[in-house]
Amino acid sequence: MPFGLSVPASEIPGGAEAPSGEWVLVQGVIDVVALEDNGLLLVDYKTDRLARPGDLAQAVRRHSQQLVWYTRAARAIWDLPVTEAWLVFLSRGRQIAVPLPSETDSRPG
Repeated sequence: MPFGLSVPASEIPGGAEAPSGEWVLVQGVIDVVALEDNGLLLVDYKTDRLARPGDLAQAVRRHSQQLVWYTRAARAIWDLPVTEAWLVFLSRGRQIAVPLPSETDSRPG
């Protein structure tokens, strides 16, 4: 599911110094959006090569921020809560649940 989300530049990592009123477009593609009884479930498939000890934890940290943006976009598009978000690492056959920001604090960071 492709999306585009306009956000204040100050909300982008490294954008704290952006002039007030400046906006940027965040674009992405959510691999899976599923409607459940209590909201939306998001899944993002990853093909990272995870050969060394610690690679999985590092990849989870790196990609979790991406799912925060996906959560924010999905909430804006469907006006529904996102109840679950998962990273699926295909090379390891691992599924990792990603903690979600609250409805009131959905800024990645």
